[in-house]
Amino acid sequence: CSKPVSSIANQSPDVRRQSAAVGGRPPHPAAQRRLAQGPGPPPLRCRSCREYTGAPYFAAAAALRVGADLAHVICAEAAAPVIKSYSPELIVHPVLDGESASRELELWLPRFHAVLVGPGLGRGECVAGAEAAIKLAVSLNKPLVIDADGLAVVCSRPHLISGAGRVLLTPNIVELGRLRSALCDGDSPDTDEAAESTARRISRSLGGGVALLCKGPVDVAVIDNDDGNAAASSTLTCSVVGSPRRCGGQGDVLAGLALAFANWCYAGPASPASPHPALLAAFAASALTRRCSAAAFKVNRRAMLASDLLAQIGPCSRELFPEADAVTD
Repeated sequence: CSKPVSSIANQSPDVRRQSAAVGGRPPHPAAQRRLAQGPGPPPLRCRSCREYTGAPYFAAAAALRVGADLAHVICAEAAAPVIKSYSPELIVHPVLDGESASRELELWLPRFHAVLVGPGLGRGECVAGAEAAIKLAVSLNKPLVIDADGLAVVCSRPHLISGAGRVLLTPNIVELGRLRSALCDGDSPDTDEAAESTARRISRSLGGGVALLCKGPVDVAVIDNDDGNAAASSTLTCSVVGSPRRCGGQGDVLAGLALAFANWCYAGPASPASPHPALLAAFAASALTRRCSAAAFKVNRRAMLASDLLAQIGPCSRELFPEADAVTD
C-alpha cells in the first residue's frame, strides 16, 4: 500500500485538481515480487439473487482487474451456474438463499479482507443472508462497502451499521433520498450542495466511521463523526471527466473498485494529515471509474457497455497509478 494518491497529480488537469486535496495516503499497493500473491486472503462479494446475475460479476471482475487476488461471490443457488459461466476467475458459493447461509458466512467471511453487499441482491430471498453478512462484517471490523439493494437493508435496519468503524455507502441520488427519508426524515436532495449536506447528516446519524460516496454529475465523498477531528469529518469531490453515456452496470464496477481500494487504504500507514481512508477509497474508485468510462466511450461511443469499462481498468490504472506497475528485483 505504498502508492500515494498524490502521485496522480502529474496526469490530467481534472485529476490534478482532485489530488491536491487528497494528501499522501495510498489507495493502491505498489507491485512487489514478495507479495506476488497478495498480503493475505481475498475480498468477498456477498450478493446476488437469481434474477440479477450481471451485477455481482461486474463488481467482482472490477476488483480483480484493479488488483484483488481472488473474488468470492456468495449468491442464490439458482444464480450460481450463470455467474460461474461468466468467468472462471470467480469463486462462487450458492448459499445466500439457503438455510446454511449464516453458517457459510461464519466459515468464510473471517478469511477475507473486505466485504461488498448489494449488487444483484434484490429484495427477496437473499436479504436475510445479506443482513447476516453485514452484521458479521461489522463485528469483525472488516472494510464494508454497501451498494444498490444493500442500501435498502440499511434503510430498514440502520442499527446493523450504526457506530461501525469501516463502512462506505455508495448511493446514487435516488438512493441518497431514500436514506435521508429513512434516517433523517427529510426530502430527497436535488443539487450537489444538497447531496453533500444530506450525506453529512446521514453519516452523523449513523455515527462511527460510516462514510458515503454520493454518485452524481460530481461525485462527493463525505464522512462526519462530529468529533472535532478534521480527518474524521471531511469531504472529497471528484469531477474527473467521464462519458455522456450512463450504461447499466457502471455502478457495480465502481462498487467493486471501491472494495479493493477500501482494503488497501485501511491497510496502509495512517497519517494525521491524510483524509479518512474511506474517503480516499471512494475518491480513487470514482476517479478510476470515470476515467474508464471516458476511455470506453471514446472507443465504443453509444454502444459502450459495462464490460467495456472492465477492459479499460488496466490501462487507466496505469495512467492514474503508474508506480503500481513499477516492479523491481
